[in-house]
Amino acid sequence: MNAKKLFAGVVAAATLLGGMALGAASAQANPTDAATITVTNAAAGSEFKAYKFAEFADPEGTAPTMTKVQVNTVAEAKTAVENAAKSASGVSEIPDPYKDNPAAYVATFTDAQLRAFADAMDVSGLSVADAQTAATEAATVTLSVTEGWYLVTDSNGVPTVVATRVTANGATYTTFNRKSGAALTLGTVVAKSNTPPTPTKTAEEKAKAMGVGSVANYTIQAKLPNLLGKTNPMFKIMDKPGVGLTVNKDIKVYVEGGSSEITVDGNKVNVTEIPASSYTVGGFTSNELKGNGTDQFTVDLTNYAVSEAGLANAGKTIYVQYTGVINEEVKESETVVNTPSVDTNSGTVVAGDEVELITGRFEFTKVGVDNEKLKDVTFNVKDSQGTTLKFVATDNGYMLSTAAAASADIKSGADGKVRVFGLPEGTYTVTETATREDLGYSKQFMADFKVKVSVDQATKKATFALDTTSGNVLKLATSDNGAITVKNVKSVTQLPLTGAAGTALFAVVALLLAGAGVTLALKSRNTMIES
Repeated sequence: MNAKKLFAGVVAAATLLGGMALGAASAQANPTDAATITVTNAAAGSEFKAYKFAEFADPEGTAPTMTKVQVNTVAEAKTAVENAAKSASGVSEIPDPYKDNPAAYVATFTDAQLRAFADAMDVSGLSVADAQTAATEAATVTLSVTEGWYLVTDSNGVPTVVATRVTANGATYTTFNRKSGAALTLGTVVAKSNTPPTPTKTAEEKAKAMGVGSVANYTIQAKLPNLLGKTNPMFKIMDKPGVGLTVNKDIKVYVEGGSSEITVDGNKVNVTEIPASSYTVGGFTSNELKGNGTDQFTVDLTNYAVSEAGLANAGKTIYVQYTGVINEEVKESETVVNTPSVDTNSGTVVAGDEVELITGRFEFTKVGVDNEKLKDVTFNVKDSQGTTLKFVATDNGYMLSTAAAASADIKSGADGKVRVFGLPEGTYTVTETATREDLGYSKQFMADFKVKVSVDQATKKATFALDTTSGNVLKLATSDNGAITVKNVKSVTQLPLTGAAGTALFAVVALLLAGAGVTLALKSRNTMIES
């Protein structure tokens, strides 16, 4: 609990002896000065109430950083503070130096005692300094109060002790410099809701097409719940990979804040890595989990959540990062999905939204000179590196594959269609390698063109387009409203006669004529020799 930990440090650093009397030359703090308490990570509908139980005097340090302060118990809260302090420390009487000022005794508490004090405090007889309700999930709520030490209650969480800023003699102290650790901000607290957190999830590659063998970098985020005083505490983060995704057992877990950096949704986030010894991972076989839409893996963070570090970080974001690989079971599916969830008690599981990765694909139609559909025309596909890809047949086409039975040859179906699935984003070269010579089509005029595979960001669907910037010299591949048609011809006269294609035709004719000239010359020479 940040606020509790903060103030335990504040008061431990102060010299809290002698009944907290203020000296004549003290830096007078004004307990009626306006201040605020900012509550972050508030659950929707949670009501927060602030109860003042102590005031400040004699702040020391160089503004805005305070290193020492005195604490005086508010008269109205003396009995409540005394009873809660005795309960938290396990004593029957407040020690002599603090009998008239029990809040000063609370200032000497350890972190655990301070948390117990907050839980034990009875506020039924105290005045509410301010009350506010969170309108939305993970909201920020501001309580308007006067300077002092407060117990803040949460209708959906646990009470928290928090100190406001301190002003004296024109100086304002907004941070406290502990003996160890980073300076802490006064007047802020992270809500520790009892409501199970709803996880969110993202993949860095969600905006591009993925294919068989593509690696996805996933991040699950969930707020760390407050498990203080819970019977059978539990905090587990689960993920259920769908068909076509193999999850690697390379899980790392982080908590919000720190000097390390991770990437989440393309943004850098400061975090602290949680040691692997603080959590357990289950659900994997041979360091991987092949998704089937039913089995899930679990990251059990219960031990961390109930530890001193976990309780201090309650309300902060936990990040679980791992990688997954698109496998060949994706087949013709346009997406690969997986679903995160959080369990904070047996039978209380909160699921997050599915995360979809989009798989790339393309298709075209093979036709003859009269636009009739041509079956069994053979093609090869190369990636942008010039590597010839291999495929296995699916129900409606071909899927990228590394299987031993995979082949580089793909053929048009009875409808003339060639459909290719499981392709990563990129540009592919499609080369016709065998045509229907039995139907009179010429192998001298076979198609060679490029297709770009990507994701339509508006529809979040895989898309493809004929590359008009290179390849397709004979212009046998054409596109109409995104539909690609690839034509076969039987003779040179059936080639397109416009634009670059016309130039190509003349080049072909020139080559043919040159060939004919060579043939004629050879025949002529042979005739001369024979003569």
